[in-house]
Amino acid sequence: MVGGDAVRAPTGVFREVVSAMSKNRRRPPAIVRLVGAEVKDSADLEPGYLGLVGRVRVPMDGGDDGADVSTEDDGASYTGVEVTLDAHMKGVRTWAGQFATQCGLPPERVRDLEIAARWHDAGKVDPRFQRMLRGGSPLADVASQPLAKSRIVAADRATRIRARERSQYPKGARHELSSVSLLERGVSLLAEAADTDLVLHLVASHHGWCRPFAPVVEDREPVQLTLDAEGVQVQVSSRHDLAALDSGIPARFWLLVERYGWFGLAWLEAILRLADHRRSEEEQRRAFADQEST
Repeated sequence: MVGGDAVRAPTGVFREVVSAMSKNRRRPPAIVRLVGAEVKDSADLEPGYLGLVGRVRVPMDGGDDGADVSTEDDGASYTGVEVTLDAHMKGVRTWAGQFATQCGLPPERVRDLEIAARWHDAGKVDPRFQRMLRGGSPLADVASQPLAKSRIVAADRATRIRARERSQYPKGARHELSSVSLLERGVSLLAEAADTDLVLHLVASHHGWCRPFAPVVEDREPVQLTLDAEGVQVQVSSRHDLAALDSGIPARFWLLVERYGWFGLAWLEAILRLADHRRSEEEQRRAFADQEST
């Protein structure tokens, strides 16, 4: 639990850390106190753990500025490398299984993480999302395979905005909620899950939302989503209403907190999110290596 006032003028090592993180920033990070421990490093700070609060910006495409280090929006889909949806989800499943196994999780938890990873981005089959990844082009409707990643780079904000507007994908819509909707309809995809609630929550939360609430976004012109999943075809409307308080999303979060504990659930979420990051990184490395070899 966070408590105490922010301290903006620490001494010693903390001053050096804040100074380093504050370079080229409009707002310096704050140091906040977490009740429950003693701090012996500095006489200027009240007892408690220390936490640096702030967002970090990293250079992209060689520039001095960049995008927030965050996966809360769909900027993570714009990597500059075109990757099919099926290949990406299978790759994330492999990483998630490896991470979970190396963490010593029991086989049933490993399997749950693999299932969540296999279908975490299924909601990207939304035809408007596919058009958006292709710059808003209507040709996406006749593409052979749906994409998970776009050739557009995240730093090209103007192109991203134009692509979304042309595609008519609702601003702020969450593909992970569409993934949950598809999984809830395609129950056979969850047949091997030991904890169905955990799988659905991991899918819903893999961009940081749904802990416990989902963002409310109006879909005024809903479309049909069709997922061809290894011989199973699942269809749902994009108007899934999962942002409603009684949708099951918030209740599922609290159920799982009770079942796994605060840190246990966060740990399971982190495994899937890091698997997603590592797979995306792997895809980019391979693409750049292929470019250099040619």
